[in-house]
Amino acid sequence: MYSPHSALDSVWGGINDWLAQGLMGAGDHGEIKYLVTEKFDPSGTSEGGEGRLVVLHKPVGFDKLVERVKSHLKLSQR
Repeated sequence: MYSPHSALDSVWGGINDWLAQGLMGAGDHGEIKYLVTEKFDPSGTSEGGEGRLVVLHKPVGFDKLVERVKSHLKLSQR
């Protein structure tokens, strides 16, 4: 059985990275790392990893994180 959901989540530049970018906001506010099991193709090139860990360079309040995510997802509701 094949699940494109998992593949799209774990690949670099996939859904998990896109969502993580919403937490960081515009600019270089942090870095995105995989959480579990980095995956490599037969040549040894990293293809991604399961889960994401967002490490912010500076502390950010919860309200600011909510604002960033809403902007990233183009949501206007409170």
